[in-house]
Amino acid sequence: KDERIKELEVKVEELEEKVEGLEDDLKIKYKEIEKALIVADE
Repeated sequence: KDERIKELEVKVEELEEKVEGLEDDLKIKYKEIEKALIVADE
């Protein structure tokens, strides 16, 4: 039982890292879109 819990904890940590990476990617894309919209407005 303890071994299973450890496996799940590791999976949760891996998912949290992936989510953080996705958030960073989204922030970068959002800034790029924002810049493109500002340029399009001018």
